[in-house]
Amino acid sequence: MPKIMVVDDEAIIAMQLEELITAMGYEVVGIASSGEEAVRMSEDLKPDLILMDIVMPGESDGIAAAKKIKEKLDVSIIFLTGYSESQLIERAKHVEPFGYIVKPFQEGQIRAAIEISLYKKVMEEELRKAHDELETRVEERTSELLVLNEKLRQEIEDRKQAEEALREREKELKIKKISLEETNTALKVILKRREEDKMELEEKILFNMKELVLPFLERVKKSRLDPKQLAYIDILESNLNDIISPLLQRLASKYLGLTPAEIQIANLVKEGKTTKEIAELLNSTTWTISFHRNNIRKKLGLKNKKANLRSYLLSLT
Repeated sequence: MPKIMVVDDEAIIAMQLEELITAMGYEVVGIASSGEEAVRMSEDLKPDLILMDIVMPGESDGIAAAKKIKEKLDVSIIFLTGYSESQLIERAKHVEPFGYIVKPFQEGQIRAAIEISLYKKVMEEELRKAHDELETRVEERTSELLVLNEKLRQEIEDRKQAEEALREREKELKIKKISLEETNTALKVILKRREEDKMELEEKILFNMKELVLPFLERVKKSRLDPKQLAYIDILESNLNDIISPLLQRLASKYLGLTPAEIQIANLVKEGKTTKEIAELLNSTTWTISFHRNNIRKKLGLKNKKANLRSYLLSLT
């Protein structure tokens, strides 16, 4: 049963309140006539509700006493007073009372204030319990979340390490790829240079054969030789032609179907020889060499173009 305490310096009013409260089925655990007495009794009786008169004799009025009581106890307070000055009401507001009833009061006012005050206290208690339960559940859930968060943090850390290792591996592979590409490029350059050197050597061999060997063989054949010597010369010439024949075929494919004579002239042009110099080297006329040069330009697709023949031939190597 809720415990109610009455604080009023007027004994008649205090008795009226006691009778009313008892008739409502509640227990009046104590009656105080001053603020100081109300503070002492409340500490011993620990009531659920106090009906507190404001203006009372002594050092502490009802408002001051209510403030001291609420500092120590969780109790609802209803102020009773014959005064309604705004200054007094402003002071009372700071104590956070449940009600403020001006005398003379009606029985219905007291009954309603008590009923609602006690109901509010029950609701507050239930709310407090629900809040405590909620806090407990929140703490438990927070603990679970902390554990899950730690697991998640560890997973994230592991994933970061794995990603970092993967990035490092990608860097290594990229470096190796670049190194392989550079090596491949270098090999291509070497192979190209080797092919160019091979082609240059073949061209030199072919040129030397045609310029330094075969012309002299032709001169020897025209000299006074006996049949046996001529036979030797023919054999030598045939063997030399067998040697240079593959070279002529490769050069012919490189120079897009040029004749052997045109290939020979093209190589001399590439070496920077003029038409006159080529004619002297080949024991020919400048007109013949010019004719062959025009054919070479035609076969290489340079006819009626301003392209330099020697520059184009150099680009084919």
